[in-house]
Amino acid sequence: MKTAQERLTLMHQRAAALIRKKDKVRLSIWGGVSALLLLCLISQTAVLGTAGSVIAQGTSAASSLLAEETGGYVLAAVAAFMAGVILTVLLTRRRRQKKRNENGGQ
Repeated sequence: MKTAQERLTLMHQRAAALIRKKDKVRLSIWGGVSALLLLCLISQTAVLGTAGSVIAQGTSAASSLLAEETGGYVLAAVAAFMAGVILTVLLTRRRRQKKRNENGGQ
């Protein structure tokens, strides 16, 4: 027969395993959404890059984003977004690692 402490430890281990499983599911969902958004962005760039009526002949979608009218704001916004995503991922991983270390590696 198991003691109360052993049952409590097993319960905490199962709860941690369920949380990890739920996190993996969420991560895979967000990965799928990100992949779909990337495909949409690539297809949109391909369509806009070849359409003469949308963009002036002789220019591409990338060069239109860097035109004098936009002043590089779009490029700066994309770079800031990417930096924010990277920083968020790093801080989240660091926080989880600290939490695991405080819980004794569970």
